[in-house]
Amino acid sequence: MAARALDLVRREYILVLIAGGYVLFRVTGFAEAEPETFIDTSSYERTADEPVISQDFLAGARAPTLPLLYGMVAEDEARIWMQLGISIACWLALAGVAAAAIRDRVLRPLAFGAVLLFALAPEIVLWDAALLSESVSLSLTAALVAAWILALGNPSVRAYGVVLAVSAAWALVRDPHAYVAGGIGLALAVSILLVRAGGGPRGMRAVASAGLVLIAAVGVWSGTSHFARWAYPLQNIFSLRIADEPDQLAHFQDAGMPVNPELLEAMRVHRETGEIMLEHPPGYDTQAALEQATPFHRWLLTEGRGAYTRFLFTHPAVVAEGFGYLGETLLDPELIHFTPDSSAWDVEPSAAVYPRRKVPLLILLLGAVTAALCVGLRHGPRREWWAPALLIASSVPFAILVHHAGALEPDRHGLVPSVFLRLGALLLLLFAIDRWLGARAEGHARRPPTTG
Repeated sequence: MAARALDLVRREYILVLIAGGYVLFRVTGFAEAEPETFIDTSSYERTADEPVISQDFLAGARAPTLPLLYGMVAEDEARIWMQLGISIACWLALAGVAAAAIRDRVLRPLAFGAVLLFALAPEIVLWDAALLSESVSLSLTAALVAAWILALGNPSVRAYGVVLAVSAAWALVRDPHAYVAGGIGLALAVSILLVRAGGGPRGMRAVASAGLVLIAAVGVWSGTSHFARWAYPLQNIFSLRIADEPDQLAHFQDAGMPVNPELLEAMRVHRETGEIMLEHPPGYDTQAALEQATPFHRWLLTEGRGAYTRFLFTHPAVVAEGFGYLGETLLDPELIHFTPDSSAWDVEPSAAVYPRRKVPLLILLLGAVTAALCVGLRHGPRREWWAPALLIASSVPFAILVHHAGALEPDRHGLVPSVFLRLGALLLLLFAIDRWLGARAEGHARRPPTTG
């Protein structure tokens, strides 16, 4: 399919024109952009300054993908242009691969343009000037979907090698991604038992499944083995959620959490005003760090993560509460305060393919799933359909994972699962329409000519 994608670009000049217009629009719109720094930016830069082959880099204060890129490019201005270039390349790759999977010649340029229009959504483009992980995370998401469509449509060792390479970069750009990569690996393992031919030979899928699980294990190691990247998000969960629930708080007190009036007051102020009264927990659980830490931070570093994990496993109702927050992380996230110019937020052309609000999104999702079911049952699905189907299916557990992994900025942290859902619905609808058009054309071709 990769060769077919390149052949399409050579033969169908309209795709080249659309791609050129997209690149020109992105570059000219970015010409006056200034680097935006945030509180988290310095931690990416500090990690980037560490030797690449060291624990402080591979398992340091930040997941290593973005620091690796920042280590290659030192100036902030150059970094945001690098992020723009990565974004353009990855979304063009996805548009080209999606177009190559479309058989209908009329629908093909429309699909190519629809993916690029999706990539112009403010939720995607506004991060390119931000020195945070969102831009690279979204770009690698597009690259990952493209790699999966390639591997499913034309399984080969090279195609699955690309999947694993992109998955590794994607899993190591944000900590929750590692768990999603592991889940995809397990789903691929299940497919070996249930689907004989879909996605390639079983041996190839078995190797890819093992590779994804290994990537997930490396990602978990990166976030937990050296620097406690999980400690501050967990502290916010205790402060913003658990401290306000007496029964839940009592559970953690029984687990050894030291609770005193000062701690509860600091958490109350954080919860009610947004002012952070508690200091950041130490990043390391060394003896020296623990001796200088507060009793709460000492417990958090040594017992907190295990206690919280056991709590979620033994309280399914609390886990299910994540469904109640899908609106802010998945269906209707409020990202307007992250964009410098919100005047055109509701009238962007990309809204036609990237629905921001709940009702248009559900209409698109329902239409895509209905079309796929009807066309698939009547004419049979194609292997490429598994990629958008997996995006849709994994978006909900992904969003719930994000909810239980932290309590701050759920709309920003839930951005990737929200893109999963919308991109999956768009691609599934395009693939289903293409299959229907192909079956209709085949039916006309088989119909015997009429005689007058």
